[in-house]
Amino acid sequence: MNNGIGNKIKQLRESFNISIDDLASSTFSSVQELSNIEEGTEIPSLSTLAQISNVLGVRLGTILDGTEPVSPVISKNTDHNNVIKSSGNNNQIISSLAQGKTDRNMDPYVINVDYSDPEKDIHFSTHEGEEFLFVLNGSVVIYYGNKQIELSCGDSIYYDAIVPHRLSSKSSDSSAKVLAVKYLP
Repeated sequence: MNNGIGNKIKQLRESFNISIDDLASSTFSSVQELSNIEEGTEIPSLSTLAQISNVLGVRLGTILDGTEPVSPVISKNTDHNNVIKSSGNNNQIISSLAQGKTDRNMDPYVINVDYSDPEKDIHFSTHEGEEFLFVLNGSVVIYYGNKQIELSCGDSIYYDAIVPHRLSSKSSDSSAKVLAVKYLP
């Protein structure tokens, strides 16, 4: 498994003199989970990465990027090499579309979303910033605060990410594909 993300988190955490205990407490993660992430034995969800980047005071792309070229970043359909598969109860495969863009203010992703049982998956994401989702194919349900919002192909939603939220395909026998753009101040 590629441990670039884990190494980057550990490097940033240590450079800011933040203990793994403090990072765990601030991100609502366990010390063991963060240790596994840093060692490369567990791949974090996008939500966990967003929380970690927020606590470390860096943009999400800083954790995901290896280098930062000055020129425009082009992402071809055939070279989505920066793929993150969420582990645990998470139901997403995430492809970064702007890996390497210098000083970006947004983080665009394509997310393949599987079904997540609302009775079993109670993990919600909450972080600073805003998110925009556009359904490329399939249908999804976004749980936003105490609301349940259904979106179909061509539908979109723009929301404040501080409100607890999570995403699932609409039914257990189908998946969906979503363009997601996150803005983290």
